[in-house]
Amino acid sequence: MHQHERSGLDRPEADLADDIADCDDDFAELDALINPKPVPDADDPEEGFDELEELLGEAMKERKLGESVKSARAKARSGYQLAPDDLERIRKWELAREWQAATNVALFHRYACACGNHQTVFEGLLLEQRSRTNATSIRWTAQATPTAGLPKKTAIRKSTVPMCQRCTAQAGYSLNTDLEWSA
Repeated sequence: MHQHERSGLDRPEADLADDIADCDDDFAELDALINPKPVPDADDPEEGFDELEELLGEAMKERKLGESVKSARAKARSGYQLAPDDLERIRKWELAREWQAATNVALFHRYACACGNHQTVFEGLLLEQRSRTNATSIRWTAQATPTAGLPKKTAIRKSTVPMCQRCTAQAGYSLNTDLEWSA
C-alpha cells in the first residue's frame, strides 16, 4: 500500500459520512426502480382522480379569493373603509397575481425658480411594477428600502416656484427662523 492511500479504518469520519450518504442515494434510486409508483389503471374510472380533485379544489379556492378581492376593491372605490388586514391581503394578492416588480425608483422633486435657480429634494423610494395581464399598465408603490436584485433608476418631478432661497432677501424676507413647523 502506498503512503498516500488510506485504508477504510483510518479515513476521516467526514469521508465515511459522505460515502454512507452516497450509498443511501444509490439505494433510493434502486428502490424506485424495484418498487415503482403504481400507474393509474386506465380501465378504472375512479383511479387517478384524487390529484384532479385536489387541483380543482385549489382552482376553486383561488377563484373565490379573486372574487373576494374584486368585491373588496369595489367597496373601497365606493368609499368604504377597509380594515388594514384586508388592505394587506389585497396588496399581497395583487403582488402575487397581477403585478410584477420591475425597477427600484428614487424619486426627487426639483423646484425651479423664475430666477433660474433650482433645488432638488429627495422624496422617497418607489417600486415600479408592471401588470402581468396588461403590458401598458404600470404602477409605483412606496417602499422603505430598495428591493434586492432589481435595476435602479431615478425619477424627477418638476415644479416651478415663485421664490427660491436666493430670491427671499430680494423680496424682503429673511431665512432666520421666525416660525418653524414640523411635518
